[in-house]
Amino acid sequence: MFTLPFTVPNPNAPPPTITLPSSAGSANITFLFHYTVTDDGKITVTADPGTYAAEWKYGPSAGKTYHFDGLVRTGLIMPDGKTITLTSGAPNVMSVIAPFVDMPPTAQMIISSSMVLFYQHD
Repeated sequence: MFTLPFTVPNPNAPPPTITLPSSAGSANITFLFHYTVTDDGKITVTADPGTYAAEWKYGPSAGKTYHFDGLVRTGLIMPDGKTITLTSGAPNVMSVIAPFVDMPPTAQMIISSSMVLFYQHD
């Protein structure tokens, strides 16, 4: 996972933002979710509120865990049922939730991503 330079709202600073430098790192991301599937193989995955956590292992945020709400991904289940592609489509806005660590409570993560999930047997 990597981040490009971006501007984060800072409620404690005069007008109106702070800029964070580029960085790279890796995190374990976990969340509970529910999903819906239509007859034509379209799937929507939505993270359950309060369950999305990014626990940073390496990089400038190593040792910190951030919590977000708002993850939604849509995609397709392939005809063989063993591969799912997911994308955020338009950028997904995720809000920071408590505990805030070192982010203001108004902070948001705006992200676009794609994922490919594979079913594997033992």
